[in-house]
Amino acid sequence: MVMGRFVKVLFILLYLVGSNCLAKSVSLTGKNFIPDTFKAYFKQSYKSSLSGKEKVTKGHIEYFYPGRVRFEITSPDKTIFVSNPKTTWYYNAPFVDGEPGEVLIKKTGKMVISKFFDILKTGLNNNDYYKVKNKNNLYEVSFSKSVMAEIGIKKSILSFNKTKGVLQFRDVSYIDLHYTDKRIVKMVFSKIEQSVKFAKNRFIFKIPDNTQISN
Repeated sequence: MVMGRFVKVLFILLYLVGSNCLAKSVSLTGKNFIPDTFKAYFKQSYKSSLSGKEKVTKGHIEYFYPGRVRFEITSPDKTIFVSNPKTTWYYNAPFVDGEPGEVLIKKTGKMVISKFFDILKTGLNNNDYYKVKNKNNLYEVSFSKSVMAEIGIKKSILSFNKTKGVLQFRDVSYIDLHYTDKRIVKMVFSKIEQSVKFAKNRFIFKIPDNTQISN
């Protein structure tokens, strides 16, 4: 029962499949397009593989370079994903007050949402990990075969709120993620805050009372 629900969670979330190899090999000496810390509010949409209907979730994501992320879905159901370089937690809040929630705890390595942002830190420039094309102010980032194998994403398309000047991550209006299994997920941002100060334990999930634990 617990694992069945978490499979659904992984589909709804920014689901990246990878390993620790990429985190160890990427050289992040670019223009720091992705800030060291940020908090972004989003609406995420994708097509259900079962019904063909569009599913929409809302929430926010917090990021701390390198390899730390807190991804919270607040609507329609509450789901929390927290990951640091050592441990990853997936938490489903109970549907009814008084019932137990569910948390899946794993060693970080094969479910690594943060790596997408770690890689993009090098900026909108061609490098060994991806090529960038500007098509009518839509920036198409096509990942190399090795990166595709690591994160399960073929390409990403970034749209910005401005067309002139130096583009920064805070100017992103939406990101389309094209997965290798042909799924497309769109994240529309309503607000992006950079240089956010996080509490020391922000990327360590505190398990609520009355929670079923699985690993």
